[in-house]
Amino acid sequence: MNSYRIIEVSKKLSVGDIYGSIITHSFDDSSGFFVNKKRRDIVKASHVYKKLITKNIKDIEGNQEVVSYFDYIETKFNIISSDDKSYIVIIDPPRESKVFNNDLKKHYHYSQVLNIFQRNQKIFILI
Repeated sequence: MNSYRIIEVSKKLSVGDIYGSIITHSFDDSSGFFVNKKRRDIVKASHVYKKLITKNIKDIEGNQEVVSYFDYIETKFNIISSDDKSYIVIIDPPRESKVFNNDLKKHYHYSQVLNIFQRNQKIFILI
């Protein structure tokens, strides 16, 4: 079963405006957006960022070894328009959404309020 987080964009931005801003921040070496499908009233996209994970592993004899590797965290989302408002619908949001939120802030060159609805709770964030 999928879980969703819905972000209401409170500025008058169309789906095309939001699409135009996320394609300018495509995936580079560390993070960015991929657009999978674009229609007039919906955009299906994902955000990927590379995270370095370091673990200390003990073997059976008590020797420790440090292992480091990269993991890619993907956030799938849709941008939809309904009743003259735009929404960002995050599908199965990951536990860590700080990089996704920061990358959303990067391509909006002005401050705006987004309303986040999650499990029937309203949370306000300023980006």
